[in-house]
Amino acid sequence: MARIFIVEDEILIVEDLKNKLRRLGHNVVAYATTGEAAVRKVTEMKPELVLMDVRLRGEINGIEAVRRIREALDVPVVYITAHAKAVADIIGAQRRQFCLTKPFTVGQLESVIAVAFGSEPC
Repeated sequence: MARIFIVEDEILIVEDLKNKLRRLGHNVVAYATTGEAAVRKVTEMKPELVLMDVRLRGEINGIEAVRRIREALDVPVVYITAHAKAVADIIGAQRRQFCLTKPFTVGQLESVIAVAFGSEPC
């Protein structure tokens, strides 16, 4: 399955996501808690998918972190947020970017990952 990088500043959410992703058969390669660390680590590790929280601690938010990552790497991104409408308005129809609204189920996570990779969920 996919090599996935998590960007989330709440450790409990990171652990929950890791567990859900592992149950789905994915490999969580690493995580970051700030946008700055995410940009650095994602461009070095080159994961197959990034799960990106929109609101992060630090100088840059998730949307800006993705903009910077995209300067170096074309990787699918799933934004994870409690404010899906606001994020959808900001990112618009940008290529290979998707949004998942908190709270979400394992099934919803599985579906958005399948869509991000261009396939239908099982």
